[in-house]
Amino acid sequence: MSVFTSLQANPEGSLTKDIRDNQQLLVRSKSSGLHDPHEICGNSPTEHVSPHLIPLKSVIGEEHSNDKVKWISGVVESAKRRFGRIPRGGWRLIAECFNVRFLTQKSVSDVKNLLNVKPCSNGCGSRNNVDTSDYLLPKTEISIYGKCKEEFNLQIQELKSIPRNARMPTKKIPYKLLKTDVLVAINAVISNYILSSPPASINEITDIIYAGQCSYENITRQSLTKSTWLEDTERKISKLRENLTFVNKFNGQQSKDEKEKTLNILCSFGYKKSRKGELARVSSLIEDRVKIMEKKISTYRSRKSFRQDNFCFELNRRRFYRRLNCENKDSDCQVPEDKCLSFWKGVWKKEENRAPKAIVGKHITGAEQLPSDVKTDFIKNVIQCVPNWKAAGCDGVYGFFIKKFEALHGHLCDEILKIVNGGYSPAEWFYTGVTYLIPKNEKCHSPNDLRPITCMPILYKLVTKCVNTKLTDYIEAFNLISDNQLGARRQCQGAKEQALINQCVNSEYGNNLFATWIDVRKAFDSVNHEFLCQVLDQSGIPNWITNFVKTLIKNWNVILTLNNKRIGTVKLERGILQGDSLSTTLHSGNGSVK
Repeated sequence: MSVFTSLQANPEGSLTKDIRDNQQLLVRSKSSGLHDPHEICGNSPTEHVSPHLIPLKSVIGEEHSNDKVKWISGVVESAKRRFGRIPRGGWRLIAECFNVRFLTQKSVSDVKNLLNVKPCSNGCGSRNNVDTSDYLLPKTEISIYGKCKEEFNLQIQELKSIPRNARMPTKKIPYKLLKTDVLVAINAVISNYILSSPPASINEITDIIYAGQCSYENITRQSLTKSTWLEDTERKISKLRENLTFVNKFNGQQSKDEKEKTLNILCSFGYKKSRKGELARVSSLIEDRVKIMEKKISTYRSRKSFRQDNFCFELNRRRFYRRLNCENKDSDCQVPEDKCLSFWKGVWKKEENRAPKAIVGKHITGAEQLPSDVKTDFIKNVIQCVPNWKAAGCDGVYGFFIKKFEALHGHLCDEILKIVNGGYSPAEWFYTGVTYLIPKNEKCHSPNDLRPITCMPILYKLVTKCVNTKLTDYIEAFNLISDNQLGARRQCQGAKEQALINQCVNSEYGNNLFATWIDVRKAFDSVNHEFLCQVLDQSGIPNWITNFVKTLIKNWNVILTLNNKRIGTVKLERGILQGDSLSTTLHSGNGSVK
């Protein structure tokens, strides 16, 4: 009898019986001059297999598919159906048998990754390399999937009445509290949703992501009942201290009622008058109980603070460091909203009587007519580098959900390529940032004392990140920015390096030099758009980058927010938004072009 017929004859047999049968088979086969049964998965490089892996090796030998993906999927499904899981050390054996069968040298992780690759039988392209329908659904509990589908469809309908520039962000999720099964289920729901209703633009993509984001929050929301443990413990401590006061005064002059109450307290602690030192024992016992309860409260508060600090460090690192430096103080801002709105409209208003002079020389690089070299694989790599919990823009979408909803990545890459190549311009929300006016000082009485911090939509940052990476490549290749400009260079800490250069120069001249530091007021906010376009036209960078930046400039808007209240919308007729990586490059190029 072969190993296969033995396993099929007792598919529900125990692991111990399978091992015994295979060991007996090994002895019989060798005594009769037959081949080693270990060769059932090919000429395996492992001559000695652990006894507990022999049944797994038999399962591997039963899979005869010539397709790599189907082979590994069949092996894993058969193994899980038989053993409930992959046995310890089983993935290494599967990888070795895979390499022997298909003449490859893949690692264990590479073989595991094949489980997420969709087998392509009709010559399809690389749009949907991740099969979310066949491989995500089996991993998802059907009850969770049904609940997620119902909630997602509800959110999609509700979003139709909420403008894209007025959506509130959901709560950030610490990794420790992440519900992976719900996230996978929502991804599977989105995968099936886009099969019937594929997104036609980036506007619909942000709707789908935000709907999935809200679905996750609603499904994982828990109705927490506030515990009264802390109040109860503090009340017990107060009671014990009161009892301790009565015990310490027992030998003194007390009224009849007080003595009776004190005796009741002493009796509750096992007081016996005949024993010496009983009062001291009871007093010490009460003090110990007070210390134990105080220690519990101290431990509770320290753990709570520790947990909050961990979550803050993970989700908002800047706020964490501000807390350490005691800079997270509430400021008193008493600026009228209408006055503040008119002030910032004036800051970003175009200067009518100031036309830019043609002082920028023409650079001939030969790259002006080059087509866009932004590719799908490049965009997918940029997506994986998106920060998880950077502040969301007006659309309320976080980078975490953009990365996790992998079913949308193919469509998202297609839309980004269209936007970069000038195929179409997204709706107004895409170019609209939320500008938070943060007081510079503790007391703020003028709009000039407010610092604008703009949060652009994450999808906008994703698109500009792709363009900025290519723009920086051209700037470095053709040396378009002055060597003295260190503000927008890769792998360079500009301020520190400039300070070290000044120190070296000063040391060279005997430390007799003086340096002047100039802080340009409203440096980003005062950039002239016409001059910036002139710099781009004369710089010699590809036209597709120039056209893309010009489209951004003419569509920039910000929603001013003061004291957590939106006070109005302003169109930027001059200035550069400080909300993404492209802003710094544009500002440096505007002031330091050769």
